[in-house]
Amino acid sequence: MIKILYIIFVIFLNLVSEVINAKFPSLNKESKIIGGTEIPINIAKYQVSVRLKTLENQYGYGRGHLCGGSVITQRLVLTAAHCVTNSNLNVPVARNPKELTVVMGSILLYHRLPNNLQYNVQQVIQHANFNTTTLVNDIALLFLNGYIPWNWPTVTAIPIQSKAVLVDTMCTVTGWGRMANGQTSKVLLAGQVPIIKYMECSQNYGILPQSMLCAGYMRGGIDACQGDSGGPLECNRQLVGIVSWGNGCAEPGNPGVYTNVSDFYKWILNVNSSLNYTYYSDASSIVSNTSIFIAALTAIRNLFNWIFC
Repeated sequence: MIKILYIIFVIFLNLVSEVINAKFPSLNKESKIIGGTEIPINIAKYQVSVRLKTLENQYGYGRGHLCGGSVITQRLVLTAAHCVTNSNLNVPVARNPKELTVVMGSILLYHRLPNNLQYNVQQVIQHANFNTTTLVNDIALLFLNGYIPWNWPTVTAIPIQSKAVLVDTMCTVTGWGRMANGQTSKVLLAGQVPIIKYMECSQNYGILPQSMLCAGYMRGGIDACQGDSGGPLECNRQLVGIVSWGNGCAEPGNPGVYTNVSDFYKWILNVNSSLNYTYYSDASSIVSNTSIFIAALTAIRNLFNWIFC
């Protein structure tokens, strides 16, 4: 009976998602990811917002946004290592997983909607050789303290690229980062950028390791910016890069530098195989038919709050 109700709920939520997308078609027509445009969530259902709980609790929903990230399994999010590093200490260290929360399922950063999913983080796994100065090996995995339902209408995983992509391949970078006007975007934005040759990228950056790649335009104009870090660079429906660093944002001669996901393909597989998908640090996070039904009821309550508030 619970399964039937849940199926009905998911169908209902799909319809609600269409209504929500219609209600927020142009929150900010001038919004840009530095040369980007607003997109519906169906374009990037793997996109997440990684948030700091203390800021979220102190300033409100969405105000704790630190970085982007990508769903790659039902409990695993891929992001940049510098996103989950506490740099305010004399010796930077990885943040405690209890400090973080991950939100997905909507293009809106500051509005809680019925199709949002939110999870605590059970484990933060930074690459052991991450260098906070050079940003070499700028990659981390967040093991969620909960299970993402694969039939959720606005969330899905993105496959990870196992081989290097060709130069000039057109890709899409997404995020809620800083725009040309210096403000953080309220909606999810996307920019189209090509993969750049290493030698061309090295003109201003020096020789880069194979664990990094460049994407963008040498003339500038389109790029990720602060707040987009950790987010996805998608090429041909595969996760190719992780927003990592660059000199400024969209400046001539300074394209975006990304963590090269294919260079860490085996590392990701090895970490994933070492994780216990049946263990939850909080027993209430274990997904069962009952907990899914409760989640459905909670989402319906959020829907009514959203409609009537």
